[in-house]
Amino acid sequence: MRKIIIQAQNPLDLKEEDIHDYVEEVKKSFTQVEVHFDEGSRMPAGARGVTWWEVVRVFLTDIPNEVKGFVIGKLLELGYEWAKQRFKKNRENKRPKCIVIHGANRQEEGSMVLKSARHKPTTAEEATKPEPIKRTRKSRKSKKISTKKKKSSKK
Repeated sequence: MRKIIIQAQNPLDLKEEDIHDYVEEVKKSFTQVEVHFDEGSRMPAGARGVTWWEVVRVFLTDIPNEVKGFVIGKLLELGYEWAKQRFKKNRENKRPKCIVIHGANRQEEGSMVLKSARHKPTTAEEATKPEPIKRTRKSRKSKKISTKKKKSSKK
């Protein structure tokens, strides 16, 4: 049976009601496939989440290779819309939203990260690359102004 299983990486961060809109949109888009939300495994008492991001994992089973690219693209598109709406609904929650798609072999097949409602989506790999350090230089103009002596005009 073809299935799409949607799961929060950390069920303490994202509950079913937080992902409900995404699950419903996926169900509307893929009527030929069984789509359901899986709570995932609860973290042990006292354990902490290991990421600042809100991560949703999507598992595909028995999806034919001929349509897999389309399915992944559509899931990421729907995930982008869900993430944007989530930022707009709760403006105080600044945590990046991440959708990770896994194939039947549990290998990552696609991902989308949205850092804020105004950012463009990127892949998880791009989002985790360290940003280069920007060095600021004093402009040469400001140095020239400060070292020039004022000429007095005497006539």
